[in-house]
Amino acid sequence: MIVDDSRLAQKSENVQKGILEAIRKFNEDLSVYTTSGLDANKLSNATDSFKEDFSLEQAQFEAIKDYVKK
Repeated sequence: MIVDDSRLAQKSENVQKGILEAIRKFNEDLSVYTTSGLDANKLSNATDSFKEDFSLEQAQFEAIKDYVKK
């Protein structure tokens, strides 16, 4: 059996609320992540391996921040 997720989302208020809550949480996390200096630990739903992948971005952010301070 194949589930039409698009149709299900259109007809189910609970699915719609879940999607909106996920979007709200993503926006909140992204805002905190950005203002924390790209601290991946601020992402509430990210896995450890995902957070580790951001170590390069963190290093780049620090390099740019140090350059701007000079």
